[in-house]
Amino acid sequence: MMTTAIMILTMASPLLVVAGLLVLAAWRDHRREAMVARQIRLTDALANELGPIVAPVVAKPLAGPWRAEIRVPVGRPAIVSRIVAITHETLTRSGAARYELVLTPEPAPSRPIGAVVRPARRLQAA
Repeated sequence: MMTTAIMILTMASPLLVVAGLLVLAAWRDHRREAMVARQIRLTDALANELGPIVAPVVAKPLAGPWRAEIRVPVGRPAIVSRIVAITHETLTRSGAARYELVLTPEPAPSRPIGAVVRPARRLQAA
């Protein structure tokens, strides 16, 4: 009796492993689709209100709350406050009770657009 049970379990183990891996892959795909859907929803909400000035990245760590990372123009506080309000509105509407909002300053442009760049003067030896 015991030998028969061990034999059946041994023969079925590859099928159980494959089934477990398929369940794990489906769970991972569902998580990824949820992240992409929230990121698209947030990007669309920000673009509808402010235009295409920011590109948020939304992620869901395994043991933590939802996380939205956005590069913001620090020199424009009115825009930053609207970004925070829209993000809060969108994430709470989509069911994220808790979330982290990471605001990173946008790098300053290296030179103004349209500025004339003069070539450096070379020193000559006498």
